[in-house]
Amino acid sequence: MKHPGIHTIRGALLLTSVMLVVILAVTFFLFSFHYTEENAQKNAIDYTVQLIDQVNNDIDSYISYLENISQLVSNNRDVQDYLFSENLSQDQRQELYQKITEQFGTMMNIREDLYSVSVVADNGRSIIGDGKKKENRYSNMEKAEWYREAMESSGESVLSSSHVQNLISGTYRWVVTLSRRIENPYSGKLEALLFADLNYEAINDLCERISLGDRGYVFILDHQGRILYHPQQQLLYSGIKTEHVSEVLDGSDQYIQISDQGEEKLYTISRSRKTGWTTVGVSYMKELVKNREEIKKTYGAVTVLLLLGAVLVISVMSKRITEPLEELKEAMQQIESGQLSKVNLQEMPDNEIGALSQSFNSMTDQIRQLMAENVEEQRQKRHSEQRALQAQINPHFLYNTLDSIIWMAESGKNEQVVTMTASLARMMRSTLNQQQELVTVDQEMTHVRSYLTIQQMRYQDKLEFDIQIDPEIKNALIVKLVVQPLVENGIYHGIKYKENKGWLKIRGWRQDQNVMITITDSGQGMDEETLKNIFKKHKVNYRNNGVGVYNVQARLQLYYGEEYGLHYESSPGKGTCVTIVIPYIQEGQTYEKT
Repeated sequence: MKHPGIHTIRGALLLTSVMLVVILAVTFFLFSFHYTEENAQKNAIDYTVQLIDQVNNDIDSYISYLENISQLVSNNRDVQDYLFSENLSQDQRQELYQKITEQFGTMMNIREDLYSVSVVADNGRSIIGDGKKKENRYSNMEKAEWYREAMESSGESVLSSSHVQNLISGTYRWVVTLSRRIENPYSGKLEALLFADLNYEAINDLCERISLGDRGYVFILDHQGRILYHPQQQLLYSGIKTEHVSEVLDGSDQYIQISDQGEEKLYTISRSRKTGWTTVGVSYMKELVKNREEIKKTYGAVTVLLLLGAVLVISVMSKRITEPLEELKEAMQQIESGQLSKVNLQEMPDNEIGALSQSFNSMTDQIRQLMAENVEEQRQKRHSEQRALQAQINPHFLYNTLDSIIWMAESGKNEQVVTMTASLARMMRSTLNQQQELVTVDQEMTHVRSYLTIQQMRYQDKLEFDIQIDPEIKNALIVKLVVQPLVENGIYHGIKYKENKGWLKIRGWRQDQNVMITITDSGQGMDEETLKNIFKKHKVNYRNNGVGVYNVQARLQLYYGEEYGLHYESSPGKGTCVTIVIPYIQEGQTYEKT
């Protein structure tokens, strides 16, 4: 076939269209790559900010615990009497000492990060930790900076920087000390010092758990701007490494970007009002978006594919537009018979193209009419399905129940026949009542109890059940027939295939403004993949599952809103627990979705 020249209609159309597509494709590539990279970097920065804030919050929690201990010890009457009372006998003072050291030991055993709790009075009396270790006579505590700061305070808590605590003989540990002066209740003066040592390793472990890329790290500045913790502390002491402390302290934003030896670093900053400390996360900008090259390659490949596809489409379309009018008319008639275009052709002169335009417009009008009719038909179908859900009973369950009733009648088990028939009648009555969309929780549980009674009699030694509903929610309203399908799931997909007896427990209670109902079984459980797809419509097993999990979830969220519905917890071999969460509504009240 002869190649079209640029002076032909097809050649000019092809060249112009290809140039336009190339420009659009390149623009798409540049914009999409920049937008994706920028958003990925922003998300990474936001995530880093959250991590550093969490570290800061965890440290505040540690310090709050130390402050609580200091308050507790400072106000402890036994501690005050031991330190300041002059009316105690030697035996009484020794008894108090034993009692206090046991309390201190209990505090230290409960929290591994609490190294010691001690009090020292100006009159020479002291309690060091749990009393089991000897005090270092050469500690010279009075010269320590943290001691001087505490002595200069007026009773408020003082938090030190990291230091080596050598108060106990033979032990030298890095700690952070919280100290406060204790008032003598007899004189009204501050005459003792309490100090609690937090194990420095606790802060170290907390910071090392944070991952900021392959080379990122976390360091902490104290209230005076000194480095309290750094993973490369030795390099800092030796002068091999430095940190941009002044920029961190002077900055007012949550993060700053600093160029260091040709590399861009992100300093994420979180300041604590409680401790005065500043937690800093250092990330390398290149590591924030690890898959940058992969993103670039992906967008490049997509752009190339779009270009090739666009050129192919343009070539085909330009050929089709310039073909003889009779062929174009026949092509549009083929579209009328099955290939739909979303754009109507405008009225054109009375020629082949005009005839094609009329045919095309007629076709689109007909299809639109058919689509409108189909939409209305689907709406009516969904309405019918919604009503059918309330009346749906698994036919296999009904047949098997009737068979069981016949078998028990033939065996002369009249009482069991009466029980099962009565349970089935109650189920049918509540199921076939189309007038009520809402029932009370008590009515729903009556329906479920009837169902379980039938199943227990059918499976005999295979099933046990227990229903316990808080009286407070018995009159609360719930969408009808949502619990029984979930119970049916637990039996058919969990308990039915167990070799030994299985159990099923139903619990209901009120939690704030919500009603919580749990159905727990001892069945086989579900793996992670099944659990992830539990609410997907194509996963619903209608043969075994009756209404199905998907339909129950759809009904609950259709009535109450998407924040309510079902929540599943399960693992293979450990059974399944499904929780129904609905708003607390009493009879006579109305509910409107927010």
